[in-house]
Amino acid sequence: MKQSHAFPAFDAIKPWLRRNLVDLNTTVFATYDDKRLMANSSGAIIVVGTAKRITQETIGFLIEIDHARILLTKQFRPPRVATWHKQDALKAIEANRSLISIMEARERTTKPSQHKKSNITVTALVSAEFAKKNCRFEELDKNIQEAIILEASLFGRIPRIVEAFYETASQIYKSNVRATEQTRCLIEAWRQRGDLFRHSFQGATPDLTERNTPRARK
Repeated sequence: MKQSHAFPAFDAIKPWLRRNLVDLNTTVFATYDDKRLMANSSGAIIVVGTAKRITQETIGFLIEIDHARILLTKQFRPPRVATWHKQDALKAIEANRSLISIMEARERTTKPSQHKKSNITVTALVSAEFAKKNCRFEELDKNIQEAIILEASLFGRIPRIVEAFYETASQIYKSNVRATEQTRCLIEAWRQRGDLFRHSFQGATPDLTERNTPRARK
């Protein structure tokens, strides 16, 4: 097993990390080159670790690569499953199984962290939409959560709101904004978006239960 941040494997997985809006500076990983751990016979190396998206959400991941070619990827829920890779690598060798199969078994038996529930109907729908993109809505910044819930409560069209969030994040991530400022800029953009809706609907009390059907923006 090799542990490194500058290992050539890091360059190979950068495109995947960027597609998942990961702040590259937060990536911590280990690499394994033991063929007994591979899920693919052609696999050259396994990269497993954790990182934070620019939204501050932590992800746990495993990527198997053959030099620069990605063979498989996996995000773990909860992400802390990825921190047990050393124990799971030993168990995988003893059981004559691939590392990912052992870690997926651990994932199935690991309970996710409990989060306080509020505005359950809208929040559950929004959370489910984010889950489709392997993202936990509950771990986003509070200002972003509030803005998204407010907009979803007023207009519905939750899938479009989630897409708008990712479009905004992607634009900021790909811009010339410094990495240390990206999260702040994203939070500020959605705080301003929330303020816009609050000012537009002063005195209105959003209905948090009847927004399953998308409605066009006025």
